[in-house]
Amino acid sequence: MSTYEHIFLKTDASPEAAADELARALGMELLSDREGAVVWAPGFGGVPGRVQGGLSPNIYGSAGDDPQDRSAIDDYQLVWTIWRSNSDEEMQLEVAWAIFLEITRTIRWPAALVHNLDLLVGTWDPERGLRRFPPLTSVDLQDEPIWR
Repeated sequence: MSTYEHIFLKTDASPEAAADELARALGMELLSDREGAVVWAPGFGGVPGRVQGGLSPNIYGSAGDDPQDRSAIDDYQLVWTIWRSNSDEEMQLEVAWAIFLEITRTIRWPAALVHNLDLLVGTWDPERGLRRFPPLTSVDLQDEPIWR
């Protein structure tokens, strides 16, 4: 079964405009296909292996007003779904963390890195800075005291 890393971004940019800015800031390439904008590179941070992902509106956050449905990813407008060829989960997450750090350093959009739409790895925003969460921290309400 495939796993993915997701970088949620808080920006009013369209997925295409955000993809263009990410590609430039990260030294990656931009492709457009029928599914939208894809940002990719043959490797990242000195680690070989194609890394890529499409940008899209965030459909994973809660759309309702019920506080019981709240999650750590609700306030982000875009999501970049990242995967890496020929990679185990640990290496893929390591590369995604390096990409996440570079985004927070260069573009400085508030962002959240999530493993497989379930585990909150880290967040960055200008008020709180960079936060890396303990292993197995959920994006869901039960772990809100940790991530809020």
